[in-house]
Amino acid sequence: MVEKLIGVLLSDKIFQGIPKGKTRFENIELYEEAGKMYGLTPCFFRLKDISKGNTEINAFVKIDGSYKKMAVPTPKVIHNRAHTFSKKAKVKLQSLVDDGIIIFNQCNRYSKLKIHELLAENEELIPYLPRTLKATEENIFSMLENNHKLIIKPNSSSLGIGVMMIERRNSENVLSYIDKKEKRLKQISFSSDLPNVLIKTISKKNYLVQERIQLATFQGNPFDLRVSVQRNHQGAWQVTGVVGKVAKSGHFVTNVARGGRVSQLDRLLEGRLDFGETFQKIEQLSLSIAKQLAKKLPNLADLGLDIGLTSNGDPMFIGFNGRDLRTMFKNARMLDTWKATYSTPIGYGNYLLDTLA
Repeated sequence: MVEKLIGVLLSDKIFQGIPKGKTRFENIELYEEAGKMYGLTPCFFRLKDISKGNTEINAFVKIDGSYKKMAVPTPKVIHNRAHTFSKKAKVKLQSLVDDGIIIFNQCNRYSKLKIHELLAENEELIPYLPRTLKATEENIFSMLENNHKLIIKPNSSSLGIGVMMIERRNSENVLSYIDKKEKRLKQISFSSDLPNVLIKTISKKNYLVQERIQLATFQGNPFDLRVSVQRNHQGAWQVTGVVGKVAKSGHFVTNVARGGRVSQLDRLLEGRLDFGETFQKIEQLSLSIAKQLAKKLPNLADLGLDIGLTSNGDPMFIGFNGRDLRTMFKNARMLDTWKATYSTPIGYGNYLLDTLA
């Protein structure tokens, strides 16, 4: 008899890889370790495996050292780690919530502009927010009047896909971007008219133009930070870990998927900034951001923040990820932190189960 379940909602590809031990960026074993810490049994399933009003679901559960697909009671608390961006998925999740099931990180992707607007409602956070507008020709040229560098990026995608940069150099502007076909960095100079590639990009999709933060550098390359902010076993927000992302030499995007590399924060700050003081600033800003978003977004509990750091050690908000992949901590050899990014949400799930008891 399986007792005290915690549900983990996964995407199809991750779910299908469980029997073979091939679950890509999700480390299922770490959910198991976390479950043992709190006396919980994790069960893994897809959105298609659960339905409104049904008291049971078919899920993978580890029994006697191996995963078996079996019928279990529908978990009362579920951690959403799946792609649930479609309208159909959102409706289904909400129907489960209406049945009394708690789903934390119920929605895990929001538009970048919406996140910026929600944070700007808190006046104390405004100094930490780069100016951000919908990307139109008018807005781009308007922002170039007061900013030497701008970032053009999609409003909803992640992993640094489609990101461009504009830099003002004396009497001309330079657009930098990764060519999709040639897969290399290309640059185009322009003055009064936007390059065709940029016009086509912002006209086809929903893009933003954002003030480019003058990031601190490491070995001549800009870096920013991924900050894991999660609710813990007491229901409180905490910063679970901070890891650096350094851009590839000659590039401006720090995303690992676009050629960036990870590094521990103390190495990035060594000899230039005080680690304790800088970490405290990062922690304070990250917690303030999480608490502000939690006021506006339902059931938020596990997120990854992209935080820029100026050469003076001042943190600035860059972006928000509601489905942090966590592998950067592993790749930076921060193994205890990596494990904690799994155990902390499970601890929060246990806290929620106790509130229902």
